[in-house]
Amino acid sequence: MADDNRGQWQAQGNDISANGHCHPWNEPKAPTKADALLHLVTVTGRCTQEQRTLRDGATRKAQAYIKRAPPDGIPGFHMKSFKVKSPPQKARKARIDLEITSGRALCDATADDKAPDK
Repeated sequence: MADDNRGQWQAQGNDISANGHCHPWNEPKAPTKADALLHLVTVTGRCTQEQRTLRDGATRKAQAYIKRAPPDGIPGFHMKSFKVKSPPQKARKARIDLEITSGRALCDATADDKAPDK
């Protein structure tokens, strides 16, 4: 379907189960930057306090990436990892991942959102 916008945010690493903490989306409208920030909060909210604290820097990088996205968003297929700098051995590969598998995401707003009320 042409208007299919799919993807997911994931918290990954050796300190999280093999499936990670995931927040997928599949929406007819491309998720806006505001939507993406909420999706990121959702996925990090599934982490324990220790996992969240470890990924604070990666989360800040992801937030900055969302805010810097072009006004019309980023097209799928797109993958981006926000890695934890110098993670402890027990949390090797700790990171936050963004996957846009189809459509677009991280738009300023959809055309429908910008249309004035009639």
